[in-house]
Amino acid sequence: MAESKVGTSGVVGFMLGTAKTHDERGNIHQAIATYFKLVEDFPGTDEASQAEEQLLSLAQELGEKANVYIAMGIYNRLATPAVVTGVRPGFVLSPMGRSMGKPLLGKVLGPIL
Repeated sequence: MAESKVGTSGVVGFMLGTAKTHDERGNIHQAIATYFKLVEDFPGTDEASQAEEQLLSLAQELGEKANVYIAMGIYNRLATPAVVTGVRPGFVLSPMGRSMGKPLLGKVLGPIL
């Protein structure tokens, strides 16, 4: 198998830039998804730390703008062992505890309990 010319640092740097661009353009759901991808798939990197900081900032901002469910979803997902261990849950729950399948919002927020 051929070795990639772009190392991990190049990939995570590109992903962080993409997330910030989505955020700046108001594409909040895409930004959240990309930030979480960094946090979960590349833990321990500077970019993952920056992504976590951005997620916390977004959650606070969204909570202040009355987007409480999205803000709570960010906080809950950051607090789950899946983020800490890198093991992702196999299903998504709605706020009422029912399975939602794989909608975009569910992918972004993960389990909402």
